[in-house]
Formats: sequence, C-alpha cells, structure tokens
Amino acid sequence: MKISENWLREWVNPAISNEKLQQQLTMLGLEVESSKPLDVLDKLVIVAQVLSVEPHPNADKLNLCEVDTGLEKLQIICGAKNVKKGIKIPLAQVGSVLGENFKIKPAKLRGIESNGMICSASELGFENKSDGIMILPDDAPIGTKINDYLQLKDNIIDVDVTPNRGDCLSIRGIAREISAKNHIKFKDFTDNNNYIDNNDIFEFDNMEPDSCPVYSCQIIKNINPTIASPIEWAEKLRRCGLKSINPIVDITNLSLLELGQPMHAYDLDKISGKIEIRFSKKDEKIILLDKKECKLAEKTLVIADDNGAIGIAGIMGGYSTSVTDKTKNILLEAAFFTPAVMASVARKYALNTDASMRFERGVDPFIADSSFKFANKCFMQVYKNNCKIGKINKNAHEFKQLEINLPHKKIKKLLGVSIKAKNAVEILNNLQINSSLKNNKIISYAPSHRFDIKQSEDLIEEIIRLYGYDNIKRKSAKIKPIFKKLINKKEERKIKNKLIHNGFNETISYSFIDDSMHDLIYQNVEKIKLINPISSDMSIMRYGLLPGLLNSLIHNIKHQNSSVKFFETGNIFSVNDKIIKQKSCLCVLISGNITNRSWSDKTRGFDFYDIKGITKMLIPSSADSESCQFVTSNELFLHPKQGLDIKLNNKKIGFFGKLHPKITEKLTIERDVFVCQLDLFAIKKSKKKIKQYNKFSRYPVIKRDFAIVLDSNILSSDVVRVIQQSDHKYIKDISVFDVWTDNNIGINKKSLAFSLTMQDNNRTLTDKMAQDDIHQVMQNLSQKLNAKLRNEKL
Repeated sequence: MKISENWLREWVNPAISNEKLQQQLTMLGLEVESSKPLDVLDKLVIVAQVLSVEPHPNADKLNLCEVDTGLEKLQIICGAKNVKKGIKIPLAQVGSVLGENFKIKPAKLRGIESNGMICSASELGFENKSDGIMILPDDAPIGTKINDYLQLKDNIIDVDVTPNRGDCLSIRGIAREISAKNHIKFKDFTDNNNYIDNNDIFEFDNMEPDSCPVYSCQIIKNINPTIASPIEWAEKLRRCGLKSINPIVDITNLSLLELGQPMHAYDLDKISGKIEIRFSKKDEKIILLDKKECKLAEKTLVIADDNGAIGIAGIMGGYSTSVTDKTKNILLEAAFFTPAVMASVARKYALNTDASMRFERGVDPFIADSSFKFANKCFMQVYKNNCKIGKINKNAHEFKQLEINLPHKKIKKLLGVSIKAKNAVEILNNLQINSSLKNNKIISYAPSHRFDIKQSEDLIEEIIRLYGYDNIKRKSAKIKPIFKKLINKKEERKIKNKLIHNGFNETISYSFIDDSMHDLIYQNVEKIKLINPISSDMSIMRYGLLPGLLNSLIHNIKHQNSSVKFFETGNIFSVNDKIIKQKSCLCVLISGNITNRSWSDKTRGFDFYDIKGITKMLIPSSADSESCQFVTSNELFLHPKQGLDIKLNNKKIGFFGKLHPKITEKLTIERDVFVCQLDLFAIKKSKKKIKQYNKFSRYPVIKRDFAIVLDSNILSSDVVRVIQQSDHKYIKDISVFDVWTDNNIGINKKSLAFSLTMQDNNRTLTDKMAQDDIHQVMQNLSQKLNAKLRNEKL
C-alpha cells in the first residue's frame, strides 16, 4: 500500500526523519518495501494568472494570453481549449526544465513571441494524458512555486501490510501505530458539526444481518456535476496510486485511504424502489462498473433494488446505478461485511478491488459514522451549502468486545524478557487496546478494528512490537528435554531397519486424506476437517496410516508390481470430547506374491499367517504370551474372520489381519491385502528384559501329542496360556499342529491338537514324570476351559 508521508504527518508528526520513520514501520511489522521522494518540479514553475485571452491573428487554434507572474506580465501563446480570462494556472517560465531535458525557451509562433508555457497536468508529470491545461484553485497565490503550493516535497512510502493487519490499510491505522511507538497521544478523526439539513431518508431491508451486520446509507442531493475536485484531493489520491475522477468518487476513495472505510455512491435517480441486502437469486446477472456482465453464483451477497442486483456487496458496484458527470443526486453507502463472506466472494469472481481487500481483512464496524461525517465535510467543502444532506439510515447489530486476561508472568515466560506490568498496560492503551491491571493480571478488551487479537499471546505480540524486538538482549537458550512422551528415534530406526532387511520399502504420505477414503475405511469415526484444505482430496486429518499405503498399493498395481511390501511411520489423529489427540504409529501392508516367478519354486500369495509373523517380529521379545494377546478385532475395515487386535498388558496397541473384501472391491484391488498397525509409543514403553543365559540340558527331550475338544469360540492362544499357567515342571515348548471341526465331536465344538516338548536339566525324564505334567495340564484345561481329551488314552 502506497502512502504519502505528508498525509501521514497530518495525523501524527513525530520529530523523526524519513529514514527513522521507515525503520519504525518495519520494526512494527509493517515492512517498508520502498520509499521514494516525489518528483519535484523546476523552481521556475510557478502559480500565475491569465489576465486576458485573444485569438492568434495568424492561427485559428492558438490564443494570445497575457499572464501575471506577480513580478511581471508575460505574453504566452496557448492552444488549449479551456484557457480563459481570470483562471490560475501553472506557468513554466523561460529557463525552466520539464521532464528530463525539455527546456523552456523564448519562441516565435506564427510570427508572435511567446515567453513561457502554460502547463497541463501531463506536462508536469501528474497524469499520463490530459485534456487541456491544468487549472488551479482561485485562492492559489500568484508567484508561488508549484513545489511549495502543491507540497511536492514528499516521500511515497510503499508498505507491505500483512493479511492479519487490515486495520493498517489506511492512513489512520498507520498513524495509530506511529503514535503509539513515539508515545504521542493518538488523535482520531472527530467532527462535531451537524451537516444534515433535511429529513430525507432512504429505506432498505437487510435480509442477511449475519453477513452484513452493519449497513448505513444517506441521501445527498443538488450536486453540481460541473465542479471539479480540489487539487489537494487529486494530489493525495495521485500519490497513493489512484486517479481523481470527480468529487463524488474522490470522496469515497479518500474515506477508504484515510479512514479505512470503503464507501460506495449510487446515482439515486437510477435506483428503482427500495434497496435490499440479500443473497443472489438463481441465474441472476449483473453488469459491473467495468461494464462486464457477471453471472452470479448462489449465496453471493448483493445490494439490489426492485429491478435486481445493483452491486456485489463489498466488491464492486453495478453499471446501471453508477455515478456519471451528469449525476445530481446520490445515495452514499457505508457498511461492514464479514471477512469470511468477502474472502470467498472475491476469490470466486477474481475481483480483487481496494474495497474487497479491506473487507476480507476486516473493517472497523464502528467507523461508518465517522466516515459519513468525513464525507459530509468533504461535500460541504466542494459544494458549499448548495447540496442537501439527508439523514443517515443505519441498521447495526450489537458487537460484544472480547475480554482477554493476560497473567503478567506469562510475558516473561513467552518472551524471555522482563517487562513491567504498568509498562505493558501503557503500551496496550497507546495502541487503543483498552487495558488495566488487576491482581497482577492484565485485563484487555480487543478493539473493534483489531480482528487479529483473540488471545493472550496476541497481546504479548503487541507488547513486544512496541517494546522493540531490538531491545531483547542476546542470551544462550536453556532448553529442557521433553522427550519422555516421544518415541525414541533410535528405537524407531531399529524397527524401520528390521523391516527394510526383510524386503520392505518405506512410504511417506500426507497427513491429510480424501473425505471419501475416510468414509470407506473408518466408518463411524468422527472426522477432523480442515478449515482451509490445500485441495478437496486433502480435507481430512488421517485417523490411520492405511489410506496412504492403499494409495501407494493402487499406484504399484497399475505399474504391474506383483509383490508389494510397504510400511510407513507417522502421526495419526483422533478426536474425543472435542479434544484432538495425535500419536505416532507404524503401519505395514503386504499384498500379491511372496516371491517372483522362479524355475525352482512355485510362487504363492501372502496370507494371514504372513502378516501374523511380521506382527510378532515387530512386537518386543520381552512381551510374553501373558502380557501380549491377540483377540478378535471389531475393526470394520478388517475381514470378520481374519482380523485380530493386539493387546499389550490388556491395552490395545494395534491390529492386524486381512483387509475387508468390500473395501478391496470398492478400490478395484483384485488381490488380497494384509495390514498391521502398531502404536510406536506403546511398543517403546514396554519394559525390556535383559536376556539371561540358560544352561543347555544334556538330557533328551520327550514329546507328547494330544488333542482336546472345546468350544469353537475359544482361541488357541487362550489354551496355550492356560497350559503355561498349569502346575507343570518340565514343559519347555507348546505348539499347535492341527485344528479340526466335525459334527461328530459336537455342535459349535472344535478339536485342537498340541505338541508338548518336555525336558529336565538334571536328569532323564521318565514316562511317569511326563504323564504327571500332562495330567496337571488337562486338569487345568478342564477347569478353566471345559476342555476334554478326544481319546481317553494319550
């Protein structure tokens, strides 16, 4: 945003240089991208007055003008159509230089001498193109240098205003910052005059108060369209990058630049009936000020009359009610449109206007009244008492100020620097943030112009901005380790290396997934939606790592990869009682053939027992069968008969199994997919046992096989656990080698066959010793699982 230093100093004029002013702005967070002195004119260019105008005797389109410089009277030939007796003009005297090297010299035009040049705005460098000479106000003092009269000794400062500081998109907003920095009391715009001289009032209906909490309008009549804007207005606008159009448009632009309130003027005589603030109708169209037709999407906030939309709210007005050089009566509008509504509309139509930029960043909802005072004052300045100013019709909803409590000790905790509480309160009050100190706590109220102040950290940012980042002393940082709850990266690397050595490839995917993928895999799981996603297919925070691995699998299948072994580590996210939690997990996926085709061996596909073996490999060896259990999983994305949850010390730490066929069918994956997911922190947290050396037995082993009949819903792992808990002495190993079901053994029954390995370190076992152990085992199985031997004999 370009601003004039002279204009800024009309609001606040600290005794500092331009360089110091730039430095202060940058340190306040308003980075100065450039600062250039305004181009000044030659000192011989002065204010002069045309005393008489006579036709040139030898040229139809030229005039002989007698011009008073204050010191002498000169004869000058001028071809401009608008030159006339009595006007004040800028005169380039003989010897002056315009532009880079255009020197004014005495000249003869059609036989008559001319001693100087009456200048147009373009010849002075104020405009690219001009229609006629530049006419100065009647009160311009003759003989004054144009540099002095127009105050051309100015600097144009280009400030980069960040999106959160919409309040600084005006001279008023930047002046507030500079006032606070230099401990100067900020003098806001005030005008106690009453310019309203009649009861004219314009009626409107605000149909969307949530999107337009404040709407005001005012009728102004009897405007003289032939009167031009004062030169000082045109200069202020020019220096800020805008062109002077006419007094009506210029006043709205001055309000925007000086106070930060966008205003719009409608030609009152072109409005049909009453105005409505509403959302657009289906297939509604509007021709905008740029004369381009725009088809309005639904839910676009518009200003409309009885004939339809006459403006896109806060963006651009319509051509049908635009102000022209014939306009005599206007309806002046000032409003507050919510930033969220404005941002979406501006992007949708690619209409990034000066007004939309301010509305989408936030306009002070309480500045509208001051803006009307400002505009009324300007109208009276131009049109004197000839124009008639009606009453303001205002519709405004109540705004509640946000109270923020900031404990004083939090300032040092966050910044690492001590700032006295009273100094912090003073800084905030200087920034127009109403603050007080109570019980060593700063109580502040977010001002209406600061949409970025929402919490105590925002207040601390304001304090340090004014205190000065350069006043923070350097010192070594003391960082306390906080790694207790984070998985040790060394342990994670060990797990990754173990998988890599077993032929796995690591994948890395985004933490955001597609809405439809979440619905497919994680049914009935609450979504964590992003407010502003990168794209529509990355709108949900992932609940697990499976979606990313499945996308990688689909990609590899398309590239004819027959054997896929992938793993990924990363954070996953869940929500419970509106609190979002994250944890670090490992996910493994296998699919396709175990090996590629070979002449020496037949290939086979991955199966449930492969993923089970991988899962066991990843679980710490310290987790014995008592602490680690595999139980039937209720995860809906797993096969109902081939899905198990992993429990460590009775706490679920993951799952493994076959992906549900419905999901593979939906994703058009024509092969079985097996997955495993583990909580990395839970694995790391499990107690490690130091491996002890056990002396090998020199005596032979005895193997005994037996089969038991029990309920079909009892897991083999439960049987193994009961055997281990039995009062046996010599059992060293237990393995399952057969599962059999048949109606002959009973309905809802199954047969499990086990092999027991028995051995003693000190002697050779006898049959009776082995038989006693098996008896103890069967007694325990019978009591706890109601199991029976399939045969009476072993």
